Amino acid sequence: MPIRRLDPGFYLFGTRKIFAKVMNMKLVVRVGGGYMSFAEFIETYAHVELNKINELKSQGNWDLELYIKQMLDGTHANNNRGSSAAPTGGRMSQGRRSINN
Repeated sequence: MPIRRLDPGFYLFGTRKIFAKVMNMKLVVRVGGGYMSFAEFIETYAHVELNKINELKSQGNWDLELYIKQMLDGTHANNNRGSSAAPTGGRMSQGRRSINN
């Protein structure tokens, strides 16, 4: 899974732009109105992003470097700073999530 730093705190995780930070000595990712641990984020979204990348590759539409350039320039259609919606079929609860596991 490609992960690239875009700006301070902002990363490209597959095709998704995420905001990550250390909170309570744990790496967390902003999701909806709260945060989830990075490990939980990987478990929830890695397969979704891999499927997206594989689909784009099979269509001949995946150029990682061009995608990153478009995200940095703000010219990509999915360039929503730090937004991460729940995968189809799920809904994240509002508010901050506890990560003191």
